[in-house]
Amino acid sequence: MTDPMTPEMTHVAAFEAGAIRVYALQMPAEQVRFLSEPGALEQVLGVAELDRAQVDIFQVRDLEEVGIAGYLVDGCGVPEEQVAEAAPRLNALDGAVMIVRSRAFGGKPADLTLHAGVVPVAFFTEPPAAGAEPMPDFESARPGGAPAREAPRTRRKTSREAGIALLILSLGLLIALVTLATHFL
Repeated sequence: MTDPMTPEMTHVAAFEAGAIRVYALQMPAEQVRFLSEPGALEQVLGVAELDRAQVDIFQVRDLEEVGIAGYLVDGCGVPEEQVAEAAPRLNALDGAVMIVRSRAFGGKPADLTLHAGVVPVAFFTEPPAAGAEPMPDFESARPGGAPAREAPRTRRKTSREAGIALLILSLGLLIALVTLATHFL
């Protein structure tokens, strides 16, 4: 866990994985409700696009006995040690909170420009899965500098073009055979 005012709270690295940002929403209830509208989350975070399924917004009081610490540990997989370090800041929260997982940014880098009512509280990292290795950058991951795999859409387009070419060739051959057969009869 890091101090809430560090660059991790406002910069998202390309292909960032396992990061969880907690923000206090210090704004009127109407504005918090407005965040469910299309484009509103992107506006308050200052980003072009966002996977809304990776963002949780709720009132701390709605967590009842679990509390925000329990939600982060049990619901988000944040190690208890990290949450314990941030306990004073987390326990001080009493209004609306927004939790943003790194998957919300779709692997794209982003520099967040936070709306005045979006206040950084904590930054956490999920531990990697057992036996998991850090994800290498894609250039160095290719063995022997092998070319990158084509995207599925590109492969389908190439297959379609090859199929059309084969169909045209087959029709041309059929026309030639029919023409020859009628010429000799």
